[in-house]
Amino acid sequence: MEQLLNTIAEDVARRILAWLDKRAFNPAQVPALLNVDEAAIYLGRSEYSVRHLMSERAFPVVKVGNRVQIHRADLDKWIEQNKY
Repeated sequence: MEQLLNTIAEDVARRILAWLDKRAFNPAQVPALLNVDEAAIYLGRSEYSVRHLMSERAFPVVKVGNRVQIHRADLDKWIEQNKY
């Protein structure tokens, strides 16, 4: 049983690391406008959390058609305002 649990844990860890690698930002390639998923990764938060912040108007959003994007500078400003 313990061997099975260790195998499962290793598999889950490998999958999580692979998932994170696909979403890692290269700082030189970070665009000015981020979608919700990218903003969540940038902030180290969940998509739900970013959507909640958007609904509270914690930072402005750019809406083009059906797409909602967030300017990276606005996220940086929000970070600075919430430091203590």
